[in-house]
Amino acid sequence: ALRTRAAATGASSVHWLFTDAACSETLAGAGFSRRTGFQFHWHNDRWTSFDDYLAALSAPKRKNIRRERRQVADAGVRYVVYEGLALRESLWDAFYDLYRATIAKYGAIAYLTRDFFSRIGASVPGVVLILGYTAATPVAGALFFRDEKTLYGRYWGGLAPLSGLHFETCYYQAIDYCLAHGIERFEAGAQGAHKLSRGFLPTPTYSMHWLDHPQFQRAVDDFLAQENAGLEIVLNELNEHTPFRKPS
Repeated sequence: ALRTRAAATGASSVHWLFTDAACSETLAGAGFSRRTGFQFHWHNDRWTSFDDYLAALSAPKRKNIRRERRQVADAGVRYVVYEGLALRESLWDAFYDLYRATIAKYGAIAYLTRDFFSRIGASVPGVVLILGYTAATPVAGALFFRDEKTLYGRYWGGLAPLSGLHFETCYYQAIDYCLAHGIERFEAGAQGAHKLSRGFLPTPTYSMHWLDHPQFQRAVDDFLAQENAGLEIVLNELNEHTPFRKPS
């Protein structure tokens, strides 16, 4: 149906992102090509507290995370989680200021408007906003979305030039949230090999692609074959550097 729609509208290609195994197999049978990538995901291995999670890590990784968390706590940053009806407009104002400040710091484009946050707060289920305060002033925040099994993230912003603030706001607070709510997986977004040392493991992701031009499709297929061979090597190397303790 999509290929018919593409032909009717003059579209040159059709793309499915983040397909699961069953969907990928169905689309492959319909002439779509599969691309394999990876993200770093955190998986709850039946832990019930952050200390349980830390105990599964190697001693150097465990020590580093405790140091990063202590730096933020000693600076007086305290966190509050907001969901559902607790997401008042004043909270979106605070988060938008943090978001804009971080965008400006890195010279990026602030493509999300203030109205965008109000609209998702009013219409999208499973919005989770975590704000960090010193006294009553918001100094850091991260925005996530959740369903019953997975936490997805994240947009973030921070004002304080504090070591460890990014990791605490975007990762450790989110892991705390997952543990408190029985969430099995935390997908923290693309890129970021620094996540590996904090317990996020490389996890394959898939997308499916169809191009109307046969020669272009063959060229893409040739590229994907080469890319997949290289990706397997990368994933094997990353998995050799897992931060978790080796079984005795």
